[in-house]
Amino acid sequence: MVVIIVAYDISDNERRLRMMRALLTLGYSRVQRSVYIHRRGFEAVRKSTIERASRIIDPVTDSIIILPVPDNVYRGMVKLGKGGWEHGIVTL
Repeated sequence: MVVIIVAYDISDNERRLRMMRALLTLGYSRVQRSVYIHRRGFEAVRKSTIERASRIIDPVTDSIIILPVPDNVYRGMVKLGKGGWEHGIVTL
């Protein structure tokens, strides 16, 4: 399985809200203010994410990273601070 991690830096509040809503609609889980994770349907979700993000962001002022991560790498992730998050994430 492949996990998709999306992180964005969007300067405009309206575009940032549209991007957040688009990712949640696609089934992403919000893990930080501008970081989201999706764990199912890699290729279709990846394409939909690229299409939606392309219509929302301003490529001159905004950026978005769409990163596929193999499940075995994702399960080895370490999160520090602010309590628990998800199964497979270690909180120290």
